[in-house]
Amino acid sequence: MGFRAPRSQLTLKFAAEEYAGFEVVMRRMTFEDALLFDEGDLRELKKAVIRQEVPKEKIDERMAQMHAALADAIHSWNLEDDQENALPVAVATIRAQEIDFFWTLVYAWIASMTLRVDDDTKAPSSDGKPSEELSIPMEVTSESQAS
Repeated sequence: MGFRAPRSQLTLKFAAEEYAGFEVVMRRMTFEDALLFDEGDLRELKKAVIRQEVPKEKIDERMAQMHAALADAIHSWNLEDDQENALPVAVATIRAQEIDFFWTLVYAWIASMTLRVDDDTKAPSSDGKPSEELSIPMEVTSESQAS
């Protein structure tokens, strides 16, 4: 009998008014996803595109990889078309949306990996140091103070 690594899911809810009510259930990023969606690397790629130093084929390939990875990570969503029909989680569905939709999903996924929004109390603190508030005694003291 083998071992299966634990897999956790995230439920992303969006605060921006234009995304009010939109929810996505997806898995956490893998190491491969983190490399593919690395923010620093994407900024450098964007700069290279602006300077026209990157061939269109390379951009198309990277975008295809990102669309596929995002579609693979999403377990479910409540996205509908204009006739209120549920849209399937698929690369074609993602590609059919406005570009801001794609980047909103990507950046929410990235943020979910650094912010604990699911009340996961087992998660370690970001720097590994205990919180100062936790070390302050919180005992109720007597109202009468003896001299």
